[in-house]
Amino acid sequence: MGWRRHIAGAATALLLASAALPASAAPALWRVADDDSAIWIFGAVHILDQPRDWRSLAFDLALAHAREVWFEMVLDAPSIATLTRLSITEGYYSDGTTLWSHLDADQAKRVEAAVVAAGLTREAIGQMRPWLASTTLAATMSSEGGMASLAGVEMTVGAEIPANRQRGLETPEEQFALIGGMSNEDQIAALLETADALTSGQAEADIDDLYGAWISGNQVGLGKTINSGIGAPGDKLFDRLLGDRNKRWLPEAERLLETNVPAIMIVGAGHLVGPVGLPALLGQAGYEVARVEDTGAAVLDGPRMGTGLPR
Repeated sequence: MGWRRHIAGAATALLLASAALPASAAPALWRVADDDSAIWIFGAVHILDQPRDWRSLAFDLALAHAREVWFEMVLDAPSIATLTRLSITEGYYSDGTTLWSHLDADQAKRVEAAVVAAGLTREAIGQMRPWLASTTLAATMSSEGGMASLAGVEMTVGAEIPANRQRGLETPEEQFALIGGMSNEDQIAALLETADALTSGQAEADIDDLYGAWISGNQVGLGKTINSGIGAPGDKLFDRLLGDRNKRWLPEAERLLETNVPAIMIVGAGHLVGPVGLPALLGQAGYEVARVEDTGAAVLDGPRMGTGLPR
């Protein structure tokens, strides 16, 4: 079964329907509270497809209030250096084989078509392991859309706040293992998905849908696009990239609430949708979870579980 799926199931759609679009559309910001404290969780995109006015007053107020700002990974120089090193040492074959020797004739034909469409060479791609070849092909989609030069939410926020306020939910090694640590079979499946999306033009449509849903705060639309790309809860790639990580991050969110640390968690927007999204998991754990719908100044004076920040 391939990674691409159609729409989310009816149960997921019903779960998300009440939070599909806030009163003032903006990327999703959630407030999670226990009896005496609150944290915020914001759905980000890692790279922007075009200049977008994604910030709301509610987000900026939550960011200013937070003593700790949690990212999936702190994007500092040592972390980037580690990822670069791992990509070089783990991304290329060193056993005398090539990518093409790991593909059957049909698979090789599909990848070759994508290589040509991307303006790359068969020889260069052939030295790469499937995960790196997939990432390289995906990067050409981003470059064609102008995304490569536009910093996403994390890089923008990380440049604004001091290092002593920044925290990471994962290490660079853990981030690398998400893709580089997949089995060869799963890497090839992901490569073929990327290749087919590039040659069919589906990638461009998916990018448009993803960013449109994100910037408008449409959680249902965002969930559908994610399900179409990496499957739904229970599917291997979805669980690896989203579901399992959310479960690993849940105790950190609970610790912040337990210790009354004012904090905001800024993670990929896909981590906030559906029945295994962070808001849903925190709600199931007994916390009060509410979508922040007010993007205006009233957010400071709102009720405890409405739109307000703590006083």
